[in-house]
Amino acid sequence: MGHLPSMRRVQMQYNMLNGLIPRFLGSLRGLQVLDLSFNKLTGIIPSEIGNLTNLVSLNLNFNHLTGSLPSSLGNLQRIQNLCVRGNQLTGLIPLFLGNLSALTVLNLGTNKFEGDIVPLQALSSLSVLILQENSLHGGLPSWLGNFSSLVYLSLGANNLTGAIPESLGNLHMLSARLVLAENSFTGSIPSSLGNLNALSELYLETNQLTGQVPSSIFNMSSLSVFNLAFNQLTGSLLNGKKVNFPVLDIFDVGGNRFHGVIPPWLCNCSMLTIIAVEANMISGTVPPCLGDNLKSLSALILGHNQLLANEDDGLDFMSSLTNSSHLEILDLSSNKFRGVLPNSVANLSTELYALSIADNMISGNIPEGIGNLVNLSYLLMNINLSRVLFLPLLVDSRG
Repeated sequence: MGHLPSMRRVQMQYNMLNGLIPRFLGSLRGLQVLDLSFNKLTGIIPSEIGNLTNLVSLNLNFNHLTGSLPSSLGNLQRIQNLCVRGNQLTGLIPLFLGNLSALTVLNLGTNKFEGDIVPLQALSSLSVLILQENSLHGGLPSWLGNFSSLVYLSLGANNLTGAIPESLGNLHMLSARLVLAENSFTGSIPSSLGNLNALSELYLETNQLTGQVPSSIFNMSSLSVFNLAFNQLTGSLLNGKKVNFPVLDIFDVGGNRFHGVIPPWLCNCSMLTIIAVEANMISGTVPPCLGDNLKSLSALILGHNQLLANEDDGLDFMSSLTNSSHLEILDLSSNKFRGVLPNSVANLSTELYALSIADNMISGNIPEGIGNLVNLSYLLMNINLSRVLFLPLLVDSRG
């Protein structure tokens, strides 16, 4: 193969190739595309790859490569796609990457890179930047907000610190994902993020963010995923105020310090499949409109709050959830529910596999028809006042 000067493409992805990347590939001077992704290649990236000065796309994703990025890759001035995700590459992110001005996709995710994010602001055509799942530290540079073509930014699962810069709100083309999750960011959520009107997925979970969620965030009309879980955020969830989430699919704010009631505007988000508000200080009753309106709901996670209900006022939401025919998870644990479970529990989705009403004040008999929930694998009712009369029924219903 080393004597094929007219070779333009080498695409061997999704095989079971093992061993080292052959050095003779560096002699294919006309090569424009080299894709060896999704194999079992080991060893280092040979420096000879830097001889491929006509290379436009280099994809080594998901192998077992080690070592650092060779400095010879700085010769690839025509490179547009550079992808080495899912390897075991180490060392600092090299400075020469900031000089590869033709880059549109830079994917270094899921490796062992460390150090600060190096200056990349000269990459004016960059549309995808993925540095997630490494050991990067330091703060987010404000120049990240200058990438006018960026549609996908993922920096999650690193050791990044400091505040989220307001300049990220300038990324008006950002339409796919903004992933800053699983870092150690502090301070408040910048209100400028509300300017990202095209953004589909927002992941800020598992940081140390504080303060209230800016009202501008609740009008990001293209959002399908809204994940702020496991921070130290406070305030209410814009009860009674205008919210515009017409395509919202996942709403996760669990593990914060929110108070107030479950916002009724959630009932207008007809495409919701997951609502998770567990481990906050949410009070009041559960609005029945959740079940009435959200026909696609698959998970309703309300545990560890201060929600109230009894058989005379508040437990009617259980009956409304029978309309959610795809419900798989229902967590009502550690609240202030009391009284008798309605018989309609037996009419919940047959796809339900996890039901928890543990640590409440539920009393009376368990509805006999609960045995109809043939896929139920996890039933938690400890620390209640119920009479456990349903076990034989479950056994009978499952043969």
